[in-house]
Amino acid sequence: MTGRTVASVHSEGSLLAQRQRSRARELCALNGLQLYAQIAVGLALYLYDHVSTPGYLSLLCVAPFLLLMGRLGAALVRRAGPEGVLALAGKRAGRVLALCFFLVHAADALLLFLALCAVAEDVMPDLGAGWGAAAMALTLGLVLGKRRSGEALPRLARLIRWAAALTLGFCIVGAFPHGSAAHFFPLLGYGPVRILQGGLWMCGSAAGCVSPLLSPENDPDAVRAMADQRTLLPPLLLALAAGIVTMLCSVWLMPVYFMARPETLGWRLLVLTNMTPSVPAWSLNVMGLFFLLLTALCMSVRQAAVFLVPAGVSRAASVPAGLTALFPAALALPCILAPQAVQRALVDIAPLRAGIALAALLALWLLARGKAKDTVKREGQS
Repeated sequence: MTGRTVASVHSEGSLLAQRQRSRARELCALNGLQLYAQIAVGLALYLYDHVSTPGYLSLLCVAPFLLLMGRLGAALVRRAGPEGVLALAGKRAGRVLALCFFLVHAADALLLFLALCAVAEDVMPDLGAGWGAAAMALTLGLVLGKRRSGEALPRLARLIRWAAALTLGFCIVGAFPHGSAAHFFPLLGYGPVRILQGGLWMCGSAAGCVSPLLSPENDPDAVRAMADQRTLLPPLLLALAAGIVTMLCSVWLMPVYFMARPETLGWRLLVLTNMTPSVPAWSLNVMGLFFLLLTALCMSVRQAAVFLVPAGVSRAASVPAGLTALFPAALALPCILAPQAVQRALVDIAPLRAGIALAALLALWLLARGKAKDTVKREGQS
């Protein structure tokens, strides 16, 4: 009767579980935001020109890839221990696989940095592409050099995704009176082969979709919470749906022959407002796109640096602040020296991200399964 009553909702374990679930939701929100940013760049860099009006059908091909990657990632998390998912492969194989995921995120970061430079050049043509790239590299280096930047990014993503959704919705409403349903015909555009090629290319945009499950810096309990399909997949599928809506709106505004016009990457990224006379919509689109690309770029740079630690490039237990601070400068250099050559190379290289990520994930799954069988065999012999 005189004993102290402790409510379960106020227990330390309950509060810790709530914090881990909240952290998992934040990381998944950031993951979805990064996917939409990659899709937006893919639309402007590839789909408009190579697939044209049926590009929304190409985006539908990304859904099976997302589901496959999500199931593989969740299966690996269930097998993993407190050392993390990459430890399932062993030390040497784990280094190679970590290097594969580094390459995926490095390519993601280069795409996003190139897109940011293109938008800045389109909005401020008198500034000069080189000065804009240098200024962004310096600013990002100062931001990412802070040790707590990895904690701030997921919290920021939950705010940015609503801001991006509101600006996109405002642009769509403003663009609706200026389009035509006739632009959707012919329904298959340049043909089914182009649609399939576009789908395979866009799968590269989703190559890093399970990296939060593999990242060594994420708490194992938060990773297990993310591995739940109800936590990991909904933000990714929502980002894919937003990309399809963006493509449908672009088709509503532009006929098949107009999409093939040799416009700049920056103009195509702002196509929803460049095709309409609304000045407020243009201003909101520019701000929303900058926030979206900057947040996604910070995530890609951070993830690329994180995977360098298990790859053996850095001997530190955590990601060195100087490594993430210098990474934007490495991205800026090719964008300053040869932006057009970089853009052409990325069109050819970007789809390889999907193959690298899927092959690495399958190799990790096979290695984990083989190790589990060896363990069971040893236990049976003993």
